[in-house]
Amino acid sequence: MLKYIPLLYLLSGIPETIADSGIPHFRYTDSRQCHVYTSPHTWGSLIHILVSEHSHPLFGLNQEQVLEKLEQAIQRGCSLKEKDLAELTPLQAAILFNDADMADFLLKHGANPYARIQFSNKSRKSNGKNSFEFLDLLIEAETKSSLPNPSFRNRSKLKQILQSYQ
Repeated sequence: MLKYIPLLYLLSGIPETIADSGIPHFRYTDSRQCHVYTSPHTWGSLIHILVSEHSHPLFGLNQEQVLEKLEQAIQRGCSLKEKDLAELTPLQAAILFNDADMADFLLKHGANPYARIQFSNKSRKSNGKNSFEFLDLLIEAETKSSLPNPSFRNRSKLKQILQSYQ
């Protein structure tokens, strides 16, 4: 999984440019400060970047700071429904990252666990799955894997949190 983290950051829209703004290293594209430039001509969702930062710190924010920034972004009207470049909602990204605390935070702030993953490539196994089904798919895939089962694959806390919203 660790070898995929740089790819996941890229897919989530992690900034490549550093500029001065309210959050270190981010330059906003809009007045609500919901999107940041990821390169001179493209932008990404601040919510997705913060979800990634909570799971895999890259910009030096601790988890408390990430949650504080997320709370502020949600209060400004930033969407928990917006999909990233991998076509996942912030909640689905938290599930992929196995970040139970982030999933709990997002659910408490109105994230929809029934939102379905909609890929343009319909042959993907996760296409059409909601958050509950996506988690089950990940668990199934990981139990079938011949790779060692590191602790980050223990998704029991995440499953427990999601079940309380089913």
